[in-house]
Amino acid sequence: MGAIMCGYCFVANYFKESDGLSPHRLDAQNTAPYEVDDINFEAEEVTIETPGSNTSSKLPQSYQENFIVPENYKISEHEGLRELFVAKFIESKFCKTNTNPDVGKFTSNRFIVDCVSKSCAVQKERFLSSLKTSKNLSIIFSGFHFLYDESYYNNNSGDCLGHKNIIGALRYYYAWWHKGFGIRRASAEEVDNMRTGVVFDPLNTRDKNASDLFLVLFRCFFYSLQKVSTFPVGSISYIYAKNILRKIITTSPFMLPDFGALDLWLLRLAVKIYAQNYGDFSTEMIGSMRPVFVYYLCKHCGLEAAFSNTYFELFKSFHNDLNLNSIDDIIWLDH
Repeated sequence: MGAIMCGYCFVANYFKESDGLSPHRLDAQNTAPYEVDDINFEAEEVTIETPGSNTSSKLPQSYQENFIVPENYKISEHEGLRELFVAKFIESKFCKTNTNPDVGKFTSNRFIVDCVSKSCAVQKERFLSSLKTSKNLSIIFSGFHFLYDESYYNNNSGDCLGHKNIIGALRYYYAWWHKGFGIRRASAEEVDNMRTGVVFDPLNTRDKNASDLFLVLFRCFFYSLQKVSTFPVGSISYIYAKNILRKIITTSPFMLPDFGALDLWLLRLAVKIYAQNYGDFSTEMIGSMRPVFVYYLCKHCGLEAAFSNTYFELFKSFHNDLNLNSIDDIIWLDH
């Protein structure tokens, strides 16, 4: 049987390959797996194979971490990837000019523009429908309507959202997606019934309605994280955002939306935004973060070597039994 593949595996495998890490002594046989909300993904029941070498360019994380125009345009039919391109377009609006030449190429590419246009046409209807059926969603997200209008992506028009809107969206995201408030969890009996076949897919246990809503609201959450970087240092909003980001970073999502793991992209972004704007990762935070995000913090958030080494030592203090020798060792713990 193949090894278990979930969103966490895709993320870890992408960085193992993109960062050129060799097969390692700290493999799945020697370390206990991290679990999501106590759901044990049993490898012997899953037939999805772990990608082999040189596959990082095929993983969704390759597009999440870089401004890449895909060679195979058929992927425009994949709804999750279209949302990924929308998010990168949003990210481009927060990039400093001339920091990355690939940004301009990405946002001016006809295929990418068409993907964004198609996504807006589909998701705007779902967004408005969601707001009509929930007063709470309408109160929190009605101000984000511009993210579903194609015009936002075609010009440099801004938004009129206040900091209160951003804080409200991030609070909702944490309580809903990370703590599970309002998300239906499959009963033990339902899960047992799903195990009767040859293959057990853990994604079948998810709340499909919540997963669909996540895809609709994803751009709101992504935009809100980007917007935190614009908060004036020391302001009330700046302090509130810090507290929410800390909770998001140290709490694994309640469930997995799909194998594309867009929520784990949000989590990586939260780590980077926190590192760039606040910087003080406490011992408690490092001890509560999943290994792949500690690795991401140390290797991909632009930290000085001294800070990376400090966080590595803090992380290592929670895993004395594993004989960790370097930051690269950390990512092999997440599987």
